[in-house]
Amino acid sequence: MPLLPTQAVLAPTGMDADSDPESLEATRAQYLQNVLADRKGVLRTNIRVVNLLPTPKGAAIDAVGYYYAQDPKNDQMLYVSLGHLWYAPVTPGNPVPVPGTFVASGGMTTPFDTGVGVRFIAFGPDLICLQEDGAKPPRRYTGPENATFPSSVYPLGIAAPAASPTVTQGPPSSGTSNKTPYAAPVNAEYHYRFTYFDERFRESSLSSPATVVQYASGNDGVVSAPVWTGVDSQVIGAYLYETIPGGTTYFRVHQFDRTPPSGNWEDNLTDSAIAVMIPFADSANALRNAPPNNAKVGATFKNYLILDDVSRPGYVQVSNQGVPTQFPPSHNTPDEGGSIAIDTDQGDPVMALVVFGSLLMIFKRRGIYLLFGDTFADFVVRPVHQHGTTVTDSAVRCDNVVMVHSLDGLYNYDYQGVFLSHRVSQEVQPFFDALVKESGGQLLIEGARGAYVENKYLLFIDNFVLLYDFRAEPPGWTTLCLS
Repeated sequence: MPLLPTQAVLAPTGMDADSDPESLEATRAQYLQNVLADRKGVLRTNIRVVNLLPTPKGAAIDAVGYYYAQDPKNDQMLYVSLGHLWYAPVTPGNPVPVPGTFVASGGMTTPFDTGVGVRFIAFGPDLICLQEDGAKPPRRYTGPENATFPSSVYPLGIAAPAASPTVTQGPPSSGTSNKTPYAAPVNAEYHYRFTYFDERFRESSLSSPATVVQYASGNDGVVSAPVWTGVDSQVIGAYLYETIPGGTTYFRVHQFDRTPPSGNWEDNLTDSAIAVMIPFADSANALRNAPPNNAKVGATFKNYLILDDVSRPGYVQVSNQGVPTQFPPSHNTPDEGGSIAIDTDQGDPVMALVVFGSLLMIFKRRGIYLLFGDTFADFVVRPVHQHGTTVTDSAVRCDNVVMVHSLDGLYNYDYQGVFLSHRVSQEVQPFFDALVKESGGQLLIEGARGAYVENKYLLFIDNFVLLYDFRAEPPGWTTLCLS
């Protein structure tokens, strides 16, 4: 892992702090490979490589991540290899944390495809995991402090139950029936549906279609417990919802636990008792808690999780507020998310999402857009630039600017009431020009990864690092070779 130590080192032999020129001729410049001229006579080492694994993995590592726990002592270092996610506790070290023994995560065995990178996004206690090519649905990593499923990977979101409840009517086991009979002129019907919920009690959408029961006079109903075979392992139970005759609101009337499994339940509730129970969040939107579509990039913004949509390249999908597992296809209530079209060109996909203060910068292949607003209902998208990007991971917020490789070079973008753009890659443009001419060079550029460390923007391309130092006077570039 590249590091940026700050300690000063002695200048190479033959350099004098008082008389040597700051600009060296080519024969002496070789001494400056992979070091920065910090000030006259003092050089600063700028990069080294530390092996964080006690022994080589033996297979390619496709992604590296970090889990920030509520208690810093529980932080973890992560990597993805051979489709598995591995984690290790970290011990504070100098200059980077030192990981312990890596262990395979629980939950899904192979949540990712081998040889494909993974992007990580923090949202509350979950770490959202997006496979870079969008070929897998989004995942979530639970972290070490999850009491039910510690350090495990599961799908992001829960699919609705495949079947609605089975209700068998008959005489009550004791007493008299409290159900309104289906008889003219009332023609009373009861509608039943299930939802699943996870360890944080986040629900799926309602099962569909509803089970409709017309009770004969004197009967109540026995609702069969859900069948758990084949159900997503992150599901820990199911809620039973019911309407009252003439109503459209679904009320939560019972909970079925998965472990230990609950038995069947007799429904002999009065209509008045049902009507004061917890309603489903939006009975008019049965799909309000749907899991997200496949995605490649995302961001946490204004308490929403916002993802691109592989199935609709020109859209972003927005979660319900505060709930990163629920992505409704349509918006009905104030806390619901939905989908937003970023312009109308489906041949211009969303490439990167970067939170920039109170704005979300949306980079498409051929343009840049800003998302304004605080809630889904007042989100507004504005186009601001015709320079998009094909280098997704070059887009990084660096304090007051966003750096990104944007078509003809590296730019920093700023917003101070107006949108400002500055091309800053003139010094290193020959590097890009030469690389593009090589076979596969453009693919190397598009696979570049950016980072912001100690007031420096780093862009890793193959075995090179381009480093832009914001603290230098004036700010400028250094090109580093790691091999």
